[in-house]
Amino acid sequence: MQLNKPKFQYSLRISRVLVVLLLTIAFGVHWINHRSYLELENVQNSSIPLLENTYQLQQKAVTFYSSNESNKESWSDLQKDLKFIEDTIPSSDGHDFSSPLASLKSHLSSTQMTPTDLRAMIEAFSELRHHLSLQRETKIQSLVSFQNISLICTLMLLSIIFFVRYTLVSELHENVQKGKTVIQELETQKRKTESAARLASIGEMAGGIAHEINNPLAIIKGYSEIIQLQVKSESPDLEQIDSLINNILKTTDRISKIVQGLRKLSRKSDDDPFQLTPIKNVIQEALDLSQEKLKSNGFQFHLNIESSASIMCNPVELSQVLINLINNAYDATEGQLERWIEISTSEDHKNNQVKITLKDSGYGIPAELQEKIFQPYFTTKASGKGTGLGLSISKAIIEKHGGIFQLDETCKHTCFSLIFPTATEEAHTKIQKAA
Repeated sequence: MQLNKPKFQYSLRISRVLVVLLLTIAFGVHWINHRSYLELENVQNSSIPLLENTYQLQQKAVTFYSSNESNKESWSDLQKDLKFIEDTIPSSDGHDFSSPLASLKSHLSSTQMTPTDLRAMIEAFSELRHHLSLQRETKIQSLVSFQNISLICTLMLLSIIFFVRYTLVSELHENVQKGKTVIQELETQKRKTESAARLASIGEMAGGIAHEINNPLAIIKGYSEIIQLQVKSESPDLEQIDSLINNILKTTDRISKIVQGLRKLSRKSDDDPFQLTPIKNVIQEALDLSQEKLKSNGFQFHLNIESSASIMCNPVELSQVLINLINNAYDATEGQLERWIEISTSEDHKNNQVKITLKDSGYGIPAELQEKIFQPYFTTKASGKGTGLGLSISKAIIEKHGGIFQLDETCKHTCFSLIFPTATEEAHTKIQKAA
């Protein structure tokens, strides 16, 4: 059975995180539970009082039996002290205290004691202290061994934690680098598709642009021929020649404007800084490059672009959006008796917004397609006639400008609205002075 690689890798990462978490918890619990056992000084000090009590009891017993006094109260105190020591001695852990304790009980059971019994009692006390010392040394050795094992386990545990953490961090760093690479590749691909869509728009306008230039050239040729005849005549009309020259200059300005607009649209402009631009200038630049082709094919323009509002924008990118919508309107109305597009502007002073509305004579977009039209590579045009990128790129450009690109679903015709935040009054005054 073949594993789903992304899902498997995700499960593996989760498992590593859980391992680190569990090991960290185990490490903390281990130290909390065994902290007191790891304190060697506590073990050493805990045995000292018992040894001292045993030695003090021996001194009291020797003093009592050496004085040959039968003081029952003192003898009773000896019995109590012996009982206390017996109760204080830790439970059996490999050391047998029964023999010295039994011997002491036997010797201390009487109020009188011979010198031989006294020596035997002292030996019993010595044996008891010897057993207590052995027990103490054994505990210390066990504790040292436990400390060494704990230290080794702790180091191993920390090594595992750091290894797993290093693996996770390395993998995370690698994934971040891969993510950056993917983002860069997507950004590069996005720019390529935008360039392709921009060039496709230019291709669609090629015929109209050629017509837009040929007409002025024909006018220039006609004016030049008239000037040539006037120059050859015996009495040239200088006033007419001057008028014709002015007309030629205006016509060449028109051609120059078309060429400049075409150059702007064809070059890469997405890195250009935003600049303060009157909204009507943006619309006019788009019209200069597209309306001649449409007019020559019976497509009518209805314009209402009197708004004086200005916006911060990349004019070339917005011209691309408008040209794309105009070309779409031209293609969508092909074969209809009435072919027109209405471009208007309006201002919302309350919300500091300006809106460009483009409505054509098309029959609108079917409801089932309205959610799809902004998806990349979706097109309703015939094969080879559209890239399917125009509206998706246009939407991205509008949103990049902080605007809203929306389809009016209630309109019986096809109607798009572009809404932008207007520039501040200070910026607006600045552009008016510059003009």
